[in-house]
Order: sequence, then C-alpha cells, then structure tokens
Amino acid sequence: MTDTRKPILVVDGLARAFGGVHAVEDASFSVERGSVTALIGPNGAGKTTTFNLIAGAIRPDSGTVVFDGRHLEGRPAHEVARAGMMRTFQLPRTMAAMTVLENMMLGSVDHPGESLGGTLLSRRRTKQHEKMLSERAASLLSTVGLAEKAAEYGGVLSGGQHKLLEIARLLMAEPTMVLLDEPLAGVNPSLGEKIMDLVHRVRDERGTTFLFIEHDMNTVMTRADAIVVMARGQVIATGSPSAVQQDPAVIEAYLGGSTHE
Repeated sequence: MTDTRKPILVVDGLARAFGGVHAVEDASFSVERGSVTALIGPNGAGKTTTFNLIAGAIRPDSGTVVFDGRHLEGRPAHEVARAGMMRTFQLPRTMAAMTVLENMMLGSVDHPGESLGGTLLSRRRTKQHEKMLSERAASLLSTVGLAEKAAEYGGVLSGGQHKLLEIARLLMAEPTMVLLDEPLAGVNPSLGEKIMDLVHRVRDERGTTFLFIEHDMNTVMTRADAIVVMARGQVIATGSPSAVQQDPAVIEAYLGGSTHE
C-alpha cells in the first residue's frame, strides 16, 4: 500500500555542470504526494536543467532522484515515464498534420500493436481496444475543453490550446506525477486560468501530483500548495507561498537577480 505521508519525489544533492559551469549544484528538495508545487527562480537559476535531470533527459553528475520509492537518477526518459512521471515542454510537441484526436491517441502506452503479443491478437479484439482508447481520448478532450476540436488538425490550435492538448495527451498514460515546464508561457490570461483550473481538477479527481515551472508570481502565489525556489543552481528556499514571500534569501535573489546560466 502506498504511504501517502511520504513525499512522492525526493531530490537530494543533484548536480550537473556543462563545460565547467555549474547549472545545478547540490540541489535538494521534496514534493508532497498529491500537491501542486511550483519551482521558481530568476532566469538562469537552473530550473529547466533540474527538470531535465529529474525526467531523464540528461544524466546528473551526482545526487539522487527518488520517485515513489524508486531511484531514477541517470535513468533514460522512457524509463522515468514508465515509472509514472511524465513531463511537458516549454514548446508543446503537437503533430500538426494529425487531428487532435489522433494526437491524443499517441499518448497511450498500452496499444496492443506495440508488442509482439499484440500483433497476434484477433482483429476484433484490436478494434475493441482502439475503440476504448478513442473513447478515453474523447473524454479527456472534453475534460480540457477541446472536444469540439477533436476532428481538426493539430496545427490550427492556438498556443494555449496546444498546451491543453499536451496535458490531456499525457493524462492518456495515467501518470502519477506530471512536470509542467512553463505551462502559462505565451498564453492569454483566460486560457492560463483554464490550464491551472485543469491542473487542480486533475489533482483533486485523480490524485495526480504536479510540479510546475512558472514566472508569473501571481499564479504561483495563488495556485501553488508549496514552492521550491532556486538561484544560481541551488535551492535557496522551500515552503508555503506565504513563507517563501517573506524569506530574505528569496527577496535578495529576485531583487539582486541571477547571472548563473
């Protein structure tokens, strides 16, 4: 049985340098299960590099990443995803020449045609499975408000709609935790609110944990349960929005800026 009292993600002493520049240095923090946690910091603080290290896009020089009781540091991205942790990107990856529904189907991790055994299934059983996936995709599109776009090509979506689609596509795989890399960047305020409403609804209904990078401080302070603050590649503060706002190290980092890349 899962112990809901323990953090779902524990990062300890994570470090990565590029050509002698320490992008992330001895970063340590945890994320509570079922929370919506923000990762913030000045430009160049090391936030996206930290995401890449956690999600398996790059390997750490040192440190550990324990997700749901499993050590994942140094594991490739596909193994991290199979463990139940998935991520979005600053620029959504939508197949422009495929319909929105077809884009959703790409998010499935249990299509029978993906295995040798699946190729031996009867045509009828395969069709039944595809119908089930299509129904799940349509239901998720309805959840994110894109049901009317299902038959349209992905290339016609607005920036905010691309991000809603990317989140919905991840949910096809039923992840335990989702990393959102600047989900509100380039999105108009009303769609931004819709994205955050979706995050909280998925958390409340499915118990999914979210860790998101965001620069809009109003969103961070009003929509995050907890905040992790980075500067110069290090974690300088963690806590509730009210506590973080009053932390002298956080105030100094934002007022003084950060030149670390």
